[in-house]
Amino acid sequence: SAWVLWSKKHPPTDLKARFHWREAAWHLHVPMIKALFEQLSMPSKLEPLGLVEVLDWTEACLNRVSRADFFSQFEEGHTVQYFYEPFLEAFDPKLRKDLGVWYTPPEIVQYMVARVDAVLRQELDLPDGLADPRVYVLDPCCGTGAYLVEVLKHIHATFKAQGGNDLLAHKVKLAALGRVFGFEIMPAPFVVAHLQLGLYLQNLGAPLAEETTAKKGERAGVYLTNALTGWEPPTGPKKQLLFPEMQEERDAAEDVKRDKPILVILGNPPYNAFAGVSAAAEKILVEPYKEGLVKKWGIKKFNLDDLYIRFFGLAERRIAGMTGKGVVSFISNFSYLGDPSFLVMRQRFLAEFDALWFDCLNGDSRETGKLTPEGKPDPSVFSTEYNREGIRVGTAVCLMVRKENVAQPPPAVPSAKPSKDYYRRNLPHFQAEGRPVFVTFRTHKHFVLPETVRSLVLRHCLHDHGTKLWMHGAVVMPDHIHLLFTPLQDLEGKQYSLAEIMSGIKGASAHSVNKALKRKGHVWQDESFDRVVRSEESTQSKAEYICQNPVRKGLVKEENEYPWLWREWVEGQEERKKDAAQAPPPVQDTGERAQPRAAVPHLRGSPSVHFRHFWGVTKRADLLESLKAHDFEAQYQPVSPSADNRFSFRPSEVESHYREWPKLVDLCAASPNNGLMEKRGGALMDIDRAALEHRMRLYYDPKVDWGELKALRTGLTKNAAGFDAKKVRPKVQAAESFQHNKICRYALRPFDNRWCYYSEVSPLWNRSRPALWEQCWPGNSFLMTRPAGVAHPEAAPLFFTKLLGDNDFLRGHAYYFPVCLKAVSKKGNDPSGQNALFDERKAKEATITANLSPAARTYLAALGFPDPDKECGTAAPGCAKQGAEFTAEGGCATYALIWMHVLAVGYAPAYLTENADGIRQDWPRIPLPGTAQALKHSAHLGREVALLLDTENPVPGVTAGTVRPEMKTLAVISRVDHAPLNPDAGDLALTAGWGYGGKDGVTMPGKGKVVKREYTPEELAAIRQGAPALGLTPEQALEHLGESTYDIYLNDAAYWRNVPEKVWTYCIGGYQVIKKWLSYREQPLLGRPLTPNEVEEVTRMARRLTAIVLLEPALNANYQAVKGASYAWPNHKASTGERG
Repeated sequence: SAWVLWSKKHPPTDLKARFHWREAAWHLHVPMIKALFEQLSMPSKLEPLGLVEVLDWTEACLNRVSRADFFSQFEEGHTVQYFYEPFLEAFDPKLRKDLGVWYTPPEIVQYMVARVDAVLRQELDLPDGLADPRVYVLDPCCGTGAYLVEVLKHIHATFKAQGGNDLLAHKVKLAALGRVFGFEIMPAPFVVAHLQLGLYLQNLGAPLAEETTAKKGERAGVYLTNALTGWEPPTGPKKQLLFPEMQEERDAAEDVKRDKPILVILGNPPYNAFAGVSAAAEKILVEPYKEGLVKKWGIKKFNLDDLYIRFFGLAERRIAGMTGKGVVSFISNFSYLGDPSFLVMRQRFLAEFDALWFDCLNGDSRETGKLTPEGKPDPSVFSTEYNREGIRVGTAVCLMVRKENVAQPPPAVPSAKPSKDYYRRNLPHFQAEGRPVFVTFRTHKHFVLPETVRSLVLRHCLHDHGTKLWMHGAVVMPDHIHLLFTPLQDLEGKQYSLAEIMSGIKGASAHSVNKALKRKGHVWQDESFDRVVRSEESTQSKAEYICQNPVRKGLVKEENEYPWLWREWVEGQEERKKDAAQAPPPVQDTGERAQPRAAVPHLRGSPSVHFRHFWGVTKRADLLESLKAHDFEAQYQPVSPSADNRFSFRPSEVESHYREWPKLVDLCAASPNNGLMEKRGGALMDIDRAALEHRMRLYYDPKVDWGELKALRTGLTKNAAGFDAKKVRPKVQAAESFQHNKICRYALRPFDNRWCYYSEVSPLWNRSRPALWEQCWPGNSFLMTRPAGVAHPEAAPLFFTKLLGDNDFLRGHAYYFPVCLKAVSKKGNDPSGQNALFDERKAKEATITANLSPAARTYLAALGFPDPDKECGTAAPGCAKQGAEFTAEGGCATYALIWMHVLAVGYAPAYLTENADGIRQDWPRIPLPGTAQALKHSAHLGREVALLLDTENPVPGVTAGTVRPEMKTLAVISRVDHAPLNPDAGDLALTAGWGYGGKDGVTMPGKGKVVKREYTPEELAAIRQGAPALGLTPEQALEHLGESTYDIYLNDAAYWRNVPEKVWTYCIGGYQVIKKWLSYREQPLLGRPLTPNEVEEVTRMARRLTAIVLLEPALNANYQAVKGASYAWPNHKASTGERG
């Protein structure tokens, strides 16, 4: 930076000029930057690090630069792209990742600033937009200053368009000095930001003045500070910093935070989840977004740790809570648009802002795989020439506007319970225009006001009602006063300050009290306690607090009995009626400006929400180009966030009656449980039972020392979050010994079952889910789903299994709904009741009931079905292998009918397509058939799906017995040269690149080898032969299977021949089934070739999936029939997410 500034003073023609790094401080005019350099460049700091020579090399390099050539190509606006991004990547890539620091492409910056300028003009009645002197701008994470420079460019363009004059550059500089601010926490971008702003102003012809003996130097309003803290004064003395310049920097930043009327907050906040401990001041920014997530909405798992959430919290508090009006525009991770974790955050935005626009830029690696809906590349908008990878998360630009003078209404008679009192003591008072303020002030040394003067005090409190303030409620207690009011504006549109209002009330009332009592001295304590009320609910709460204060203190039994209580909705209304009766007739308008009056406050109307998508490689340019549209608003789709869709900002396209259908959580008696979470690198599970048993016997054996165990290099000896490996082992050994019957089958991913060793002793498993384990007994089954979709494509968000299962069986976390519930009698010295799970005698004594809610039972009874609990006894141990839920006649037991029906609907492509948005946002909703026969028919189809999903048991005609004609040619294991395969010669080694080991042992999918081709005549003949038995024509069968097929390679010699296109790409719960299975079994990961049985398991998988695909026409027809004549689920309005 110093070299660039030095070059401005020394023209390239001055060939004798030499830059010296030791003199760099002379060219750095910002005190903080200068101080930083001076501190760091001292010999005592540089010499021990061996950096003097490096700086000498740097100086020599810079002096060899042909400055004429360099600066002819150097674009100052791209300084960051040239230097800062590559520098940070080399200097501290971890810091770059931890703070989510990324170069913001110019198209994004230009678009966002232009939109902010437009809404200032259109929505906030500021015809000059950013150029209006009342517009104070803050980029709280300004990085290298790109947004600030662009703001100044807009200000310059506005002045120039108005005609301009020779003061134009000076006016832009005044904005840079006094009302365009930036905060940055990292020194390197802070320096670059000052460089860019300084160069921009210099090029305009308004350079920043240097410091002289007579005058302090000028600097841009960019400060080195933590933007998330310091908005309120500390409770104790300020912390002393290392040197005076740092303290000056902090104080100047805090002046901006507390005293400047910030109207615009914009920028590109850090994205990454923050691993450190939140400072208390930062924690406050996020806590409001957690309120009610668990208790009200049933969202038990949420992640609000991303840094960008704190910046949203800061922006909301500053614009809605302090300034009271303004604009927020961020580009950030797009998760908040619809993910359940951010439900309360979205709800608050809707309450605090009047108009919201969202430009979804997509580009997410997990949700969409960085592909457009058409399957074309959809890179991150942060993918540039210098950073082609971009970032993994999808992004969105938000623009939120809060309009001026939208006040709260006079509270109706309060009904809300008072919230816990919260006062800020001895702090400078900040206010929000149009927002109520709750104020308390007390008498001096608890002086008790005689009743004779309390009416005087109340009259003084109400003196300015309708001129300087709008009083909502007031109560004069014996030694303190509570007021709830909204400050109004004067003739010039400036809000009356809280200090002015309180000074008038306290000063005048003190004088009157002393005069009436013929006394002298203080009446009131100097300080008062105030709080800006941030929502209608809080206003109601504070109003009730005022009304109930005399009652709580025992002064009266009813609030109406207290004579020194004034309520706008009671006494105020009576006074208005009296005034109206006595009011003189209207007079002619004289043209004089009317005196200020209190407009009756009104409710903030329903906000308008607008959404649109951008996809593909040109979306940055498309975004910028969209500004030229003749009807800009027409490019957006209106959105209607509501409790039904969890206040999603994404458009919700669902079948018209979708919201009336029950959610899955409305159908069950017991809330579903998450699957198990291991976090031990797979050490507690294995494909090979013998290997798992051997490993766990060693772990439990006290004779095996720690060193021997550690030599196995498993996750059981590796520390992890909440898991001190060496300390956990003796805890587990003390609690239990190795138990052979704790080795059980485990559902890891769709069609991928393993063995696991279960233990409830924490924290052997990171989450052992004992409630799930209690319901995992022979004869029981589980329907599986997730609370919201996170994957694209997700396909069917459901599964059915009899096994204990994993938390990540489905993308978005799998929840398990037991078909039956067992209440085990817990007696003796087995507090967990686990022994009963392996003792058939005790298990038979347990009470077994259907896991159906009262509403679901009412539904079955209405259709004439018997009590579902009566058939649950057949689900005890000893039932048929396929499960007691299936009757001998091929039907379903009553207790399983609904769950089988859910599977039938959930695997119907028509259901998934028609209701994609609703299914993605929340638990799936399922229509229930209106007749018993329709339910039986649907459940029968669901039974077929369940059998095909159960890879633990063969399916006649598909994987066993006489195989159906269309199945015989599918996924046939073959050798390229048609010779016999020899497993002993390594022919079954999976080496085609299907998976590899990632960070911390995580398996990452690879591309593998897939050859797409046309069907052979033999393969087409098999489809033609099998289609009629399914009620399909050959053409219909091909339409569902796909027009092409694939050969899937194990290695260069062997492959599975003929896996139809839609079978190969088939997904369940966000996982591509066959490809996912293969990714875990690449030979370097598995440590061996596949066995013949494992190779044939792929054939069986392909055939099961083919059977499901060919069942889809029947599933679609069943869904359409159910949808057209569905049961009217009672009180569907209550099914909006109150339960998780």
